[in-house]
Amino acid sequence: MHRCYIDALLKFIMTNFEEFIILLETKLRATLPGKAAHNKLMPVSRKNFPANPDLSMAKPSSILILFYPLNNLPHIVFIQRPKYDGVHSGQISFPGGKVEKSDVSMQQTALRETGEEIGVNINEIKVIGKLTQLYIPPSNFLVEPFVGYIDYQPEFIPEESEVSEIVQVGLDQILDSKNFQLRDIEVMQKNLSVPCFYVQEKIIWGATSMILNELVEVIKG
Repeated sequence: MHRCYIDALLKFIMTNFEEFIILLETKLRATLPGKAAHNKLMPVSRKNFPANPDLSMAKPSSILILFYPLNNLPHIVFIQRPKYDGVHSGQISFPGGKVEKSDVSMQQTALRETGEEIGVNINEIKVIGKLTQLYIPPSNFLVEPFVGYIDYQPEFIPEESEVSEIVQVGLDQILDSKNFQLRDIEVMQKNLSVPCFYVQEKIIWGATSMILNELVEVIKG
C-alpha cells in the first residue's frame, strides 16, 4: 500500500481517537477480508490439519480486541500467557477464553474474560463490531473476535494465573509493514519459521496474528 496513504492514515489516527473509532465501526460493518487475511499469517504447521475440519465438536470461545487512547494514539492490549505444558504456552494473545454456561452470548464471554484476565471495568467497554471466526486446530477452539474500546487509558490488573505480562502496543506499530516479519520459534520442542507481527521484541503469531492481520486490512482498506 502506498506510503503516503499510510502516513496520512497514521496522522489521522494520532489526532482523532474518537473519529478513528467511528471510522473503524463503519469499516467493520462492510464485507470483511476474512480467510484471505488470515491465510497471510497462517503458520505452515496448520497444513498438518484438515483443510475443512468438522466444527461440530469445536469449543466455542471469543476474544476482545480492546482499543484505548495512550499518548494521543490508539493502543491495543495483548496478554502474554504463562509457561505451561500446552500448545499455547507463553504465547501473546488477546484477552478471551471459552464460553461458560452462565454466558448469554459470545460477546459476554469476551467481556467477562477480559475483565477477569486484565482487570478492566467491562461496563465501560463499548463493543463496535466483530471480525471473522477463526478455528484453532491444535486446541480445537472456534474463536469469535470482537472489537471494542474504552475512551481512557485503563489500569490493568493481570490475573497472575492466566497472564504473565500485559503488552500494550500502539496502532502505529501494528500498521508498520517493517513489523510484519518471518521469525524462528520453538513450539512443543519443534523449531518453526512463522509469519508474525514483531513488536517490542515480542513475536505475535498463530491465531492472534491471523486475527490481527484481518483487523489491519480492515483499517487500511
